[in-house]
Amino acid sequence: MRTRGLPVFDKQGNLKGYRGVAYDITTEVQQRECEFACNEKVDRALEILSATVDCFPGAVSVYDHELKLAFANSKYYALLDLPMAQFPVGARYIDLLYFLGERGELRGGELSDVIANHMEMAQSGEIHTFCRTRPNGMCIEVASVPLPGGGFVRSYTDVTAVSELRWKLQSSEREIQQLKARLNAAQLEIDRLQTTTHRAAG
Repeated sequence: MRTRGLPVFDKQGNLKGYRGVAYDITTEVQQRECEFACNEKVDRALEILSATVDCFPGAVSVYDHELKLAFANSKYYALLDLPMAQFPVGARYIDLLYFLGERGELRGGELSDVIANHMEMAQSGEIHTFCRTRPNGMCIEVASVPLPGGGFVRSYTDVTAVSELRWKLQSSEREIQQLKARLNAAQLEIDRLQTTTHRAAG
């Protein structure tokens, strides 16, 4: 119960008692207890989610419908070499783009145009996958999945070794093709010489 009242005095100024009202706040208290319990469950769920995502081999970030950072695991800051203090929860996605662009990590034209393309991509509500090579040579595969109501979940995976292997395979294929071309040319020259020799002998 919650009570509220005022003292009552007689004509001589003597306290006679109190006059007031009492409120039944049982429902209010129950609602508060329920909210507290729900908040505890949410906090616990977030702790579990954070621990689970930190076990993911790559970096993960979540941006909400306002394109503000809602969650990121520790690998997100480590893999992209981002200062955590500058990009805490609530940081704007466009600020991240400008930070990366000024560091020379966004290529493909004028920085303003590249950033506009990235913002359009983030707001498109579509799945995107692309690779980006950092100035230090690291190749990162980026996969972005839209969230209901706006925003996206994005994963970043270091695929430098795979990229280097792919490049080596492509280089080997080119060398094989060049070798085959040389062999074919050599065979044609041998055939021509043999034909010339036979004619001379005849």
